[in-house]
Amino acid sequence: MYYYEIYVENNIRLFTYKSEEKYEIGQWCIVNFVNRDKMGIIVNIVKEEKIDFDKKKLKSIICTAPVLSIPLEIMKLAKWIKNYYLSDFFSVFKTIYPGTLKLNYSKRAIYLKDFDEDFKNLEAPKFNEYMKKRPEVTLNTLQKNFSEEIIKKAIKQKVISVEKKVILNSKISNKRKNTGKIIEKKITLNEEQQNAVNAIKNSKKQIFLLKGITGSGKTEIYINLIKEALKNGYGSIFLVPEISLTTQMIERLEEEFLDEVAILHSKLSDKEKREEWAFIRNGEKKIVIGARSAIFAPVQNLKYIIVDEEHENTYKQENNPRYHTKNVAIKRALLNELLNPDFSKINFPDFSGKKLATRDSNGIIMNEIARVLPGFIGGSADLAPSNKTELKGMGDFPNGRNIHYGIREHAMAAINNAIARYGLFLPFSATFFIFSDYLKPSARIAALMSVRHFFIFTHDSIGVGEDGPTHQPIEQLSTLRAMPNFYTFRPADGNENALCWKAALNLRAPSAFVLSRQGLAPLEKGEFGGVENGAYLLKSAQNAKITLISSGSEVELCVKAAEILAAKGIGANVVSAPCFDLLCEQPCEYVDKILDPQTKIIAVEAASALEWYKFADEIYSMKSFGESGKAGALFEYFGFTPEKIAEFASKHEQPNTTYLKRLFDEMNKLKPDSDKSLEF
Repeated sequence: MYYYEIYVENNIRLFTYKSEEKYEIGQWCIVNFVNRDKMGIIVNIVKEEKIDFDKKKLKSIICTAPVLSIPLEIMKLAKWIKNYYLSDFFSVFKTIYPGTLKLNYSKRAIYLKDFDEDFKNLEAPKFNEYMKKRPEVTLNTLQKNFSEEIIKKAIKQKVISVEKKVILNSKISNKRKNTGKIIEKKITLNEEQQNAVNAIKNSKKQIFLLKGITGSGKTEIYINLIKEALKNGYGSIFLVPEISLTTQMIERLEEEFLDEVAILHSKLSDKEKREEWAFIRNGEKKIVIGARSAIFAPVQNLKYIIVDEEHENTYKQENNPRYHTKNVAIKRALLNELLNPDFSKINFPDFSGKKLATRDSNGIIMNEIARVLPGFIGGSADLAPSNKTELKGMGDFPNGRNIHYGIREHAMAAINNAIARYGLFLPFSATFFIFSDYLKPSARIAALMSVRHFFIFTHDSIGVGEDGPTHQPIEQLSTLRAMPNFYTFRPADGNENALCWKAALNLRAPSAFVLSRQGLAPLEKGEFGGVENGAYLLKSAQNAKITLISSGSEVELCVKAAEILAAKGIGANVVSAPCFDLLCEQPCEYVDKILDPQTKIIAVEAASALEWYKFADEIYSMKSFGESGKAGALFEYFGFTPEKIAEFASKHEQPNTTYLKRLFDEMNKLKPDSDKSLEF
């Protein structure tokens, strides 16, 4: 059972209803209120444990109404207006949605089956044929075509059922208007106009003030920006202070964009408003022009909000809610950016030729992301300096975006799950990798909810060194990889790290970044595939007999091991696998391309790494916990050196027949009476 807080038409407060069906915020519905069926809008989804009264007394939602839903962005804007301007939902929704929606009823006959053949009535065959062609008609229409007697018989014999259905008295047109092409006019901007256009397009800022006297060419700047946005699939809202100015501007915009322009202002009838609103909501019109109420237009992929002559007093609403259009426009722009982050604006750094710990490159990347995405927020469990997760110059929560959680990993991740679930923010949680055990329940919940929550885990292996075996993760990597709908990235250098973030940002699931404390050498460009595939062919060899696959710090070791093997006349391919989970999603053809089945596949990882048996013939991994000592000494002690890896690979160059022979021997023991034994 699902529970919802619903705005019921002409009421100030919200009311709780239940339903066995799952609905979305912003959907219109029909509910019974004081023995009358009324329109409602789903405002909030309520958890059952939050209801502190008898749930048995709750009424059920009758059905969803056949009208277009209000987008989540507009719903959040409505809540903000209500709270910020001390208004109520009745006044806010009356302002946001065009016109009044009223209910009407219609009795409808629904076809169930034909009359039985033994039913002797001259009208019966005609009735059967009529209902087959029209599975659902109004009872009134049926009465015009058939006698009352045959209709009563049809109801009694359950040939038809008669149901009362709720309809709207105000229909929204389903007719799709012809979309006009952009008229390509040669408009030459002067130097000042071009500088303004470039400043707006290239800046990471959201708000711009364009100052110019009448006739200075501001409109040409607007049209230039709107035109480019439209070509890229984005919409725009153009606000004017007076309705009288709308006509003039409409003519100018329609001259450029033809039927892409929708008009919204108070002089339109309710029907006209709803039709325009429907075209906008469906994405059939991407440019909206109007007075202050047009700020609520449900434009898809909104790129620009232009408030022309923003100093005019007519942008101030005098009735409840008494909002200022400029403030609402700024808030909507922010909500739009939070709900629809533009990852293409992120300037990912180039780390070519730089030897860096991946925790260091990750810190640089995170700060670049934060500069572009205002919803990127989070913190560390008391380890921000070591995790390199401080967002520089962005302040501390609650007045900034750095949250200091203290030593409480589980609570940190649980709080960030809630932040992610709210829908406006992209949170991150950071700690040492070994402490991922403490937050695993919250990580699992993040995976169950499919929220974009980024986990930053540094000090990723025995390379932690002096902290000893208690702080050296061994089984943690395998644990995270075993979790469904959770993507674990372990980059091998700075550029891989950036590409891992590009992939993670576009996933509708939580991601973890497992990062090194020690510096890692930069890699050469791969030969086939990419990070987005989970693994890619970094380096190939002619007549290869071995494929080495690894992640993180071990990739560098495998590259050097391949060089040692080449000197011995043994060709070895090297595959970098920053994300095991994405690799598992690739088709067999791709896997066979990077992991040549004709080669002996050896996985190398300074962890337990048992999951690599999915792809590998042999695994070179940790068989115990770590020890205390410097990182380099520990890698040497546990055999994670190019020489040791090359030695292991050369010993396992040939197919491993020992296991297979033992298997066949055991199978023959199970058939002692058989005349013919299985041959190896």
